[in-house]
Amino acid sequence: MLFCTLQLPQFHLQAALRHRPEAWRKPLAVVDETTSRLVGLTPLAAEAGVEIGMSPAQGAARTPRLEILPRAVDTEASLSRIVLEIAGTLSAYLEATAPDLCTLDLQGLTLGDPEAWAKNLLPRFEAVQLRIRAGVAQTPDLSLLAVHSTTPREPVCVVRHSRAFLAPLPLTAVACPETIRTVLHDWGITTLGGLTRLDKDEIATRLGPEALRLWEQAAGCSRRVLRLVRPVERFEETFDFDYEPDTAQPLLFLLRRFVDQLTARLEGVGLVAEALLLTLPLCDGSAYQRRFSIPSPTANPEVLFRILDTHFESLRLELAPVGLRLQAFPTRPHAQQERLFEKALRDPHRFAETVARLMALAGNENVGTPRLLPTHQPDASVLEPPRFGEPPPAPPPPQEEEEPVGLPLRRFRPPLPAKVELREARPGHLACQAVRGTIVDTLGPYRLSGQWWEEGWSTEEWDVELEGGGGLYRLSRSGGQWQVEGCYER
Repeated sequence: MLFCTLQLPQFHLQAALRHRPEAWRKPLAVVDETTSRLVGLTPLAAEAGVEIGMSPAQGAARTPRLEILPRAVDTEASLSRIVLEIAGTLSAYLEATAPDLCTLDLQGLTLGDPEAWAKNLLPRFEAVQLRIRAGVAQTPDLSLLAVHSTTPREPVCVVRHSRAFLAPLPLTAVACPETIRTVLHDWGITTLGGLTRLDKDEIATRLGPEALRLWEQAAGCSRRVLRLVRPVERFEETFDFDYEPDTAQPLLFLLRRFVDQLTARLEGVGLVAEALLLTLPLCDGSAYQRRFSIPSPTANPEVLFRILDTHFESLRLELAPVGLRLQAFPTRPHAQQERLFEKALRDPHRFAETVARLMALAGNENVGTPRLLPTHQPDASVLEPPRFGEPPPAPPPPQEEEEPVGLPLRRFRPPLPAKVELREARPGHLACQAVRGTIVDTLGPYRLSGQWWEEGWSTEEWDVELEGGGGLYRLSRSGGQWQVEGCYER
């Protein structure tokens, strides 16, 4: 049985520089604002003499060029999720050992060469801009010691002989009570190998059960049960600005990185994005949010970024953003068989982009698919954004054909404004842009109204005939304004 522990070295620094890769080449430190101590250093900062645990003032005294960044707490939580997310594709038995540590039970897996298997994991994390180290051993505690023995040049450590690996390690490599460590130091024991040369039962008799557990760890035979967790499928990238950007270019630059990271993560677990949620925290504490439905779920970064880029062409904010959040909602790739007598869109993403550009020009409320409202008000409808990937509505059940009653009405859209003269409270003369004449016969009025519990609407309709065969028309009056609704076809 083998276990693998994955570690994010320089965890706080990796989180703070998640979307600042160029900052790795600068003398830079990360400070924990709760303790005012440095918790992460770039190589140039360490070469200048800056050390973990210093205050920012002490670090700046070592090198005036030192840049200080606060901890990116939200990004740290995101990195922990990403490690569990990738590890979940390797084993079903995971433990979130620490924010920067994840332990896998590799039972049931055919690894072949464990070292080659572990090294093949590194490119998967590099694809999402993460530096990872791995330790493989026969027990969870031993794999943890193995990962702590790795170096930047040797990021993978496989323990093949536990006694030989543990013997030279100092007692400080494992959790040891200070009282027991002091006694062992007085006995001249400073390494785990020196401890295991003592009799196990004698150690337990003289120093108690805690020393017995320490001996078992030093011998590589201690075993503990993993506290299993299930990876949370939350695909999100975050960034907080050090300043308020005055153009959209920094936002688009970061969004491109976000999209690349999210699509790499989705492809790693065999999923695609069906929607995106863009959040811009503003300087007054509020936030701008916009959800984008993907016409055809995809993990193509070009398609996803084009949707965001099109939206930013018309985006106008009254307040400056102070951060950026992008979340992808995952789904399984759709496998759909085309219908025989239906022609699908060649590229639904380009059609959605065209619709988005039209909305930017004409307004969101003026572009969409009309849907009739459940009311008797003539032509009452709303525009809805087009929905992609949904099956067409089922046709109504066939009904017996009925003989048409009356003449068909050809409506004018929009209705034509008109002037109507009344004679004995009935329309007597009609004048509008398209028709003019004396009315010789009328039917009506037909009164309609509705939604009295809200603003309400009401209209009065008349059917009129003009003299000399001038035609049959439908008139309406609402709020004192007359309109020609349409004409009847004979």
